[in-house]
Amino acid sequence: MDGIWRSADAAFVLTPDQVAGAAPALPLVPEPAPPAMASGGYISGSGGWEPDGSDYADGSGQEPYPMDVAPGSGSPDAAMGDSAKEAALYEEYKRQEQQRQLQEEQARQRYEEEKQRLEDAAVPAAQNNLGGTYPQDGATGAEPPPDKAGIPPEDGMTSAPPPATGAESPPEAQAPPKPAPPPIDQAQSPPSGGALPQPETGAVEVVRHPTIDAPDEIVAGETVTVSIALTEEQFTPEVKVKAAPGSSVTEDGALAMAMPAGTEQWPIDIDLFASGFDLADGGKWSRRTTLYRQGDSDFVRFDVKARPIAKDSKPAQFIARIYSAGRFLGSASRSVIIRRTAPVEAAALSATAERSAAPAMLMLAAAAPQPAVTGNVTLGGAAGDDVPDLDVTILYDDPSGLGSGQIIIHSPHLAGPVTDTFSTPPEMAAWLDSEYRRLLQLGLSLRGAVSLQQPAASSDTGAQKRFVTLAAEGFGDALYRDYVPKPFKDVFWSLRGKGELHSIQITSNSPTLPWELIRPRSADGAIADGFLGMGYRLARWAPRSSASQVDNPLDRMTFTGVAAVAPSYVDKRSLRFQQDEIAALSKLYGYRRFDGDFTSFEKLVGEVSTGFIHFSGHGEVNQPSSGRPVFAIDLVDQSLDPDTWAALVATAHGKGNPFYFFNACDTGRSQMLGGFVQGWGPAVLAGGASGFIGGMWPLTDRAAAAFSTDFYGGISTRIKDGPVYLAEILQDVRREFYRTGDPTYLAYTFYGNANLRIVGQ
Repeated sequence: MDGIWRSADAAFVLTPDQVAGAAPALPLVPEPAPPAMASGGYISGSGGWEPDGSDYADGSGQEPYPMDVAPGSGSPDAAMGDSAKEAALYEEYKRQEQQRQLQEEQARQRYEEEKQRLEDAAVPAAQNNLGGTYPQDGATGAEPPPDKAGIPPEDGMTSAPPPATGAESPPEAQAPPKPAPPPIDQAQSPPSGGALPQPETGAVEVVRHPTIDAPDEIVAGETVTVSIALTEEQFTPEVKVKAAPGSSVTEDGALAMAMPAGTEQWPIDIDLFASGFDLADGGKWSRRTTLYRQGDSDFVRFDVKARPIAKDSKPAQFIARIYSAGRFLGSASRSVIIRRTAPVEAAALSATAERSAAPAMLMLAAAAPQPAVTGNVTLGGAAGDDVPDLDVTILYDDPSGLGSGQIIIHSPHLAGPVTDTFSTPPEMAAWLDSEYRRLLQLGLSLRGAVSLQQPAASSDTGAQKRFVTLAAEGFGDALYRDYVPKPFKDVFWSLRGKGELHSIQITSNSPTLPWELIRPRSADGAIADGFLGMGYRLARWAPRSSASQVDNPLDRMTFTGVAAVAPSYVDKRSLRFQQDEIAALSKLYGYRRFDGDFTSFEKLVGEVSTGFIHFSGHGEVNQPSSGRPVFAIDLVDQSLDPDTWAALVATAHGKGNPFYFFNACDTGRSQMLGGFVQGWGPAVLAGGASGFIGGMWPLTDRAAAAFSTDFYGGISTRIKDGPVYLAEILQDVRREFYRTGDPTYLAYTFYGNANLRIVGQ
């Protein structure tokens, strides 16, 4: 093992061309040599943004759930249907992969058991040898270990073993040597508090090109290497780059990043999403490299294997999301083609293609470091309060059908990202629709709940309110127990236990799971938390490749007023409390009202705007075969659907990033309950909005009017004392559920930045 230090991720080992650091400190007890492992921490499998076509699986013809891919680069056959042959091939492939992973997990368990046995046997002897000088905090005489509260050691989340060494302890009177820094590919251990150092106030701008080196065409079943780095020169101009807040994209396609000053290098975590591929090197989908102030970063490499396909070819993408110390910097994507079989001419040229790819990689590795493009800049989104405490990315292979997916979690309080694969039962969507219907009916039974669907029933409101409260809490408990991926549970309780959890950002290509309604409960059942939407600054985001959509939600917005769209319905379609809502909004700074016809709405959307655009009216969700839009808001003269919306806002691109609040109440003719926010939220974001608020099920008129009144009133009141977190205003208003018992207060979802701050003029 001379010159080799194996990290927590066993796939990361110093190669002969890397310089080994000094030997780490000797542990007090002998360690068994770790077995050959797929990875440390969560073993990752397939997943990522699934390129998909433009049709729903149900044939509605509307745009599917969002994915950070080029339009039309589609799910392998989500709309066409996979053949039985392809399904059989893939099932056999999965069976073999599961068997391999099971063997690796069994090897890990045997190793951990042996390690624990040796530690237990050695502790008494060590205490006798060291007497009163033995550390009482459990340290071994070397550097104090990281806080083990970071992540509970369950199901593959065991702490990484120290390097294998001899059993000899360092002399008692001599301080042991500090461990050498880990290799650049390894996730670094945090300081004693379990968190990476926070960035300094000052910052420098570092400009690099995200380079994704991979073949343009890949044959199904073939294993290829995807190499990713941040380089000074542009070696892969076909890569598309998108910036997060605090970063920007230069004219030549480089990523300009604001990095903390006071250091010559920064840790960079690169998450690879490659839908239609499986990881073949036994590592994880997130890997660490180092960005230097001068020169290129080190490369991270992923060996991926293309899954079988039914058609002759299909488009795919390699998408890299770039983080530093839990802060999202931007993303890069590269399109490739998967072919079922290698064309004759391609097979003949394969050797030539491989040879042509090698010089570029060698040139990158051998290039002499050049001075970095740096300068004094404002750190922007790098401030500690602007980085979500829990940044969760969830990607399904088939967003419409759920099933298998991939989860990657970042946090400034963790030493590195946590990755895993999971599966969501497809029947969850039908169950959610049933639960939404139940909550709506329970809300209608309360006195004062007004809906066009049916009149309110008379009952003992006190008892009914208590029952509704218990029903909603039981719903949230079931969501957490049955549908939340285990990695989220582990990290959630770790950060919560240390008082480090205040904001949660969820980025997913499927908006089906109602994160706001989840009620976490500890593994032993002793501690029950409240609804996530009440206890934490929680926001969702839907990634897309749309040129108009920012890659990460904006973190600051100036309150310039509210433009209200309130159609005046007639007869039974009128909303009794709409006028009360508009009267309250009219008292806000910068209030404007627009008529609810299509022409007025078109004019509003086309204006330069960075404020709030509020819709107060009807919304509906219909079956695809009904002849009506699946998702729609009702203007006076038209029903506006997301596809028409997309065409409408396309001409307004570049004219600002307004925030949309759709307070769309029950029309009385909706054929489905769930899905409104799923259809509208991602579509609005794709048009360049800075955020969106909407309901997950039909809203009752009175509570909807009260919700928006309290929301805007809370902003206008608290903004007088300085910037205010929008998500905290939502937390406060949602808590009205416990006072009123009306589930409408639980229905609202916020798409945007969990740490979005609203500031005054």
